[in-house]
Amino acid sequence: MNFDMNEEREQYIYERGKIIVNACPGSGKTTSVGYKLMNLVNNWDYKCSGIACLSFTNVAKNEINDKFFDFNKASLNYPHLISTIDSFINRYITLPHFKTKYRCQGRPMILENDSILDSLSFQQFRINNRPIQYIYPPSKIDINVDGTFLFNGNSLDLSDEDKIIFDRYCRTLKNHQFLRGLLKNSDSLYAAYQILLNNPRIANSLAKRFKYIIVDEAQDTSEIQHLIIDQLIDNGLKNIELIGDPYQSLYEWRNARPDLFLEKVASVDWTSLEFTRCKRSLEPIVKAYSLFRVQEHNNLVGQELRDDNEKPIHIIYFKNYDQLVSKYEEISSEYRRKKILVRGTSLLRELNALNTYIDLWKETPFSPLQFIYAKEELQNGDIKSAINRLFNCIPLLINPDFANNVKSKQDFIEVNRDNHSFTAKLLLLLKSIPDFNKTLTEWNDEVKETCSSIFELESPPTFVLKAGIHRPKHSMLVSQLFERTVNSTNVSTIHKVKGKTYDSIMIVLSPNSSGQSLSINDFIRPDEMPDEKKRLLYVAMSRPKWQLVVAVPNQSRLTVERHAELFGDCIVHEI
Repeated sequence: MNFDMNEEREQYIYERGKIIVNACPGSGKTTSVGYKLMNLVNNWDYKCSGIACLSFTNVAKNEINDKFFDFNKASLNYPHLISTIDSFINRYITLPHFKTKYRCQGRPMILENDSILDSLSFQQFRINNRPIQYIYPPSKIDINVDGTFLFNGNSLDLSDEDKIIFDRYCRTLKNHQFLRGLLKNSDSLYAAYQILLNNPRIANSLAKRFKYIIVDEAQDTSEIQHLIIDQLIDNGLKNIELIGDPYQSLYEWRNARPDLFLEKVASVDWTSLEFTRCKRSLEPIVKAYSLFRVQEHNNLVGQELRDDNEKPIHIIYFKNYDQLVSKYEEISSEYRRKKILVRGTSLLRELNALNTYIDLWKETPFSPLQFIYAKEELQNGDIKSAINRLFNCIPLLINPDFANNVKSKQDFIEVNRDNHSFTAKLLLLLKSIPDFNKTLTEWNDEVKETCSSIFELESPPTFVLKAGIHRPKHSMLVSQLFERTVNSTNVSTIHKVKGKTYDSIMIVLSPNSSGQSLSINDFIRPDEMPDEKKRLLYVAMSRPKWQLVVAVPNQSRLTVERHAELFGDCIVHEI
């Protein structure tokens, strides 16, 4: 694989120390990380110390893995590591050191499903004579960096009396969790920070084990993750890179702090670099989404137009949603990879793209509706999500006791993650899930037989269908009961396409910006870090290579001057 070197990339490849890179969409950030990783590995002089390349999601981690393999023609091996940042913190800080600090009973574990905590009983804590755990479920309680307690990521405005009760409840809950070693991922982050803060030798040891750390998608790191990184720096880590685009941060619900990324960009303690050349999109498209960057960062350069008459931006003014999809198909007919993007379920419903399935099974031990979801994910090309879904279901067939022992189930999953034989069986099951042209009863029976055969079960799974008012559905075809809507594969939410590239996209706006809606009223250059709505628009509009279509409701029609200011020389359609 060839690497297209330019001045910005060259500076990054050979820079060392504390580096922060503000990389625009389509700038080849992941490719550059893969290429630099290859250079570092090929010139590495340490046998027991390695490079840790961390990212925020498994998808991003796998992309780096793929890029490294393309350049190096081999996978990255010990002493080096490619991992998610959460997995890295769990593996090297929390899990090996938690028991020493918190004196928990047995081996700690990170819960995959936080809702298991809601079954814990704390009836003694009451507000207005009602058990507090029903008002503030245990699964939603977190510990802030400063040791205070949060509900759903937020501080609560309570009376002094209720605040005392709430704090006692939270403290008792977390003590109980930590004693049993049951940790949410947020608990693991808090514990990891406390472990490093109170025992610098652990931070120093980790900085020696990984002498070079690269954090990709760093705009999505939380405050506590930044503090963990700072602890490693304070205790000997010399080479650390944070690479990302703060304008693409969409994970505020997971406490992402793009503002802290920008603070480091401006800090004299860090070498700040920029990737401003977008190799994905044509210049007019880049200019359009650059509106959502502060003026200081309004310096992006896109690809040249292929000819002087090319107009990559289209605006559709529409009265209703009925003809919108067909109009977009007409406009984008020459492109193969394309997607319609919206925010929220209301527009998915308006565009006939929202699948709503009724679960017709009892939980015995789980609903085969999960198999239907997995088959759809396979058909949509998302095989990794399908396999992960099966990973969480199948252990309950192999050992029904896992239903009452979350820790044992989690151990089983972790042990079998790298078990190629088990993964092969999951793949076989995925491909053997029956088609939907059978009655529900026939499909259910065939699924039982398939599971029993592949996993050599002593007895077939129960998978009990709901009776009563649901009994007439048993003789209906699965395709009728779980039919996909017409546009379910054509339309997506913006969150789902982050990091992806298309030939063409259409973003559908709402008449106004009330609630979570996105509208043309949000098309304003921010004076400071843009809010989530502007970042969503930025992400959506930076996906396409050749064509950007913006669908605007008629009642939000722009003046001629404003239209030209936002989109330049574009093509306007009316339906």
